Amino acid sequence: MEGGEHIKTINYQNEILPATISNKNHVAIPWKQEINEVFAIVNIDGSVIGNELQYNKLFPECDYTNNSANLLLVLNHVNPPTAEREQEFCKSATFSNIMVSGKNVKWYQDLNSLLPYNLTDEIPGDGHYYASQTINGCESRDRTSVNIVINEVDQPEGLDEFNFCITENPTIALLEQQADQLKWYSSATGGEPLDPSMPLTDNTIYFATNFNELSGCESTPRKPVQVRTNECEIEIFNAVSIDNNSKNEFFRISNINLYPDNYLEIYNRYGKLVYRTSKYGLDGNVFTGKSNVNGVTKKESGLPSGNYIYILKYKLPRKSNYKIAKGTLFLINNK
Repeated sequence: MEGGEHIKTINYQNEILPATISNKNHVAIPWKQEINEVFAIVNIDGSVIGNELQYNKLFPECDYTNNSANLLLVLNHVNPPTAEREQEFCKSATFSNIMVSGKNVKWYQDLNSLLPYNLTDEIPGDGHYYASQTINGCESRDRTSVNIVINEVDQPEGLDEFNFCITENPTIALLEQQADQLKWYSSATGGEPLDPSMPLTDNTIYFATNFNELSGCESTPRKPVQVRTNECEIEIFNAVSIDNNSKNEFFRISNINLYPDNYLEIYNRYGKLVYRTSKYGLDGNVFTGKSNVNGVTKKESGLPSGNYIYILKYKLPRKSNYKIAKGTLFLINNK
């Protein structure tokens, strides 16, 4: 092998790596890269001046005409990518959301991790994550540290089911009134928030999130809420019979269960109170012809037959005032 200058371009990562540099006669020269671009060439006697290696060891396989040769090493150093050192995201952000300047960026759990995250992976939580970049097939040894802060927002509470009256012409705006900073969606993922003017559909599940104006983040996952719309007009059946014939056994008021905030009073023809209750129609709380107030005798036998006056007060959902229904109740007692 004749002496002379042989040029070989090497990409390196500031770390020790096995590699070979071969001249035209395919003589392998092992080498390793040390820190600060100081090179140690294994099994070769020589010195490095700048990027140029001078060596003078003779190889028996080669026909040297000179006892020395020069090898020029052209080195491509890869710096780590650049990024803001602290970044904030909402929950469910992925590594692709992190703002970083570099090529073929990879994210790692720490400085020494070998397995990178996928860019589509959700960021696990608060903490430091480390980025490298790869240029010309060479990945930077140094990694850029970025402190990630995940802004989590609590799910809405107490939103499991809502009943609305058709007469209210219910819309998404009524749902938004249930708590501050709510957003409503038609699906568990994706899509845009529903328009407040959109009419509600009976027996439909909508999805709610809390929205934090300061961070711009929403709670995840979205909370499913059952919505029903009802014909809410109450209907009063004003006959009660105490005769064990399974007919008119109690004072029936249809749809009263939709108005749990209610009060019922019943008076005899002399204006004396004989029955009083709240939450009428809920959990079996109904008038069966028997008094429940003091001053009435023989309660177990029931009130005597005759006409009675009822006064029903019930509060409309999401309203501050009560509606009042008055009328005559006819009681038959055959006991």
